[in-house]
Amino acid sequence: MKKCIVLLALFVASLCAKAKSLMPQVNENVELMSILSRMAGYSEYNMDIAGKYIRDIDAHFNRYADHPAVKYMQRLRREHGISYDAVMSMAVHLNNHNGSLSLIEEETPTLEKRWANVDKADFLSVLNNFYKESDFNGFFKTHHDLYEKGLQSYRENVMKYFDAGWYHVFYGKEPQEKFSIIIGFCNGGGNYGVNRHVKGEMKEVFAVVGYYVDKEDRPMYNKEYLPTLVHEFNHSFINYNSSLKISPA
Repeated sequence: MKKCIVLLALFVASLCAKAKSLMPQVNENVELMSILSRMAGYSEYNMDIAGKYIRDIDAHFNRYADHPAVKYMQRLRREHGISYDAVMSMAVHLNNHNGSLSLIEEETPTLEKRWANVDKADFLSVLNNFYKESDFNGFFKTHHDLYEKGLQSYRENVMKYFDAGWYHVFYGKEPQEKFSIIIGFCNGGGNYGVNRHVKGEMKEVFAVVGYYVDKEDRPMYNKEYLPTLVHEFNHSFINYNSSLKISPA
């Protein structure tokens, strides 16, 4: 009897841990790459449906419109097709250590293939300069309350209806990767699936979901958004050899 109770307790603890790990997050590197792409004129990062946050972005960063990092992003799109999910792929492959940006050490190559012929050292140099010169970290910290408001709305209106155990039941196998959800607050209606495999760790699959608000600046998440989230993680089961693709808004 005691053994059964212990096993049940471990099972419940495991479910709780999985649920906790699947709670949405805000990620500074995602905001950095999406805002930089917005400044570089990427249409998919210029949907302008995030209310006050968009106004704050423009007020803070418009003075850096001619920064070398902005021009670099424009060239990356023109010459390498860096756009949409490729931007988010770089974001999750960045490591920010005490304000210094570098690439993660990979177990297996997972950075989106459009970055293959890009001089990453050159890119990181201009990116680090932009991060410091624009006081990006200061901007990010200032918006803690706005991020938390979006995260809370997503938890209450989407995650409340999400059952991670469904995948095991439907596909008959446990996922081979760790699932994570990031809200891209500058991503508008764009939803992207990207992944990474940090050396020595389990491969991680990310659903980078969009953010949009109503006229009162309230996040517009509801349970109708759930199929989008389910779709992003489905790729982990039906196509192990491909990175996740963009989901239309």
